[in-house]
Amino acid sequence: MTCARGMTRGGAVFRGGIRTRVAILFLVLATLCVARQDLVGTWKGEAMPVVAFLPHAPLPVEISINGDAVTGRVGDAKITGGEVKQVPGGISRWFTHADYVVTARLDGELVEGTGVRRKEFHVYVTWKGADLQAFAASDGSMCFPWSNEDVLRKAMTVQTLGFALKRIQ
Repeated sequence: MTCARGMTRGGAVFRGGIRTRVAILFLVLATLCVARQDLVGTWKGEAMPVVAFLPHAPLPVEISINGDAVTGRVGDAKITGGEVKQVPGGISRWFTHADYVVTARLDGELVEGTGVRRKEFHVYVTWKGADLQAFAASDGSMCFPWSNEDVLRKAMTVQTLGFALKRIQ
C-alpha cells in the first residue's frame, strides 16, 4: 500500500525533514543529560536490610556519582564501578516507582565477618524534595525459608527497606 507524501500507514502526518528529526533527537537527549546532572555528587544514607542472616543494624550507604562513574561504599563493601540509568516508563516505572536505578558493582563483604558477599547492588531512587528516596536490592536469588543459613548467606537477595539519601557534596 502506498502512502501520500508526509503520511504514514497509521495516518499520522509528519512532514519534517532530517533537520527536524535531528533537532527533536537532540532535545530528547539533552533532557536526559540534564536530569542525570542533578544526580552528580555524593549521597549518604542508611539502609535497613530485611534479611535474617545479617545483623539487625543499618547498612551505611555512600554513593558518589560523577557523570556515569559510580564509587563509594555499601556497608563494608567497596563500590568498584557502576552506572546510572533512567528507569523506563511503563510497567518498570509502575513496579519500582523510581526515576533512576544506580547499579553498583561491589567488592568485599556487606558486613565484615558475616561472609555475605554480593556482586551487584541496585539502588532505585526518586526525588523527594532536595533529597532522594531509595530502596535497594542485591543480585542473588529467592531461597526457601527453610534453606540452610550458609545457602542463604551465599545466594539470597539482600533487600532493604526504603531509606533517604542526602547530598553531602
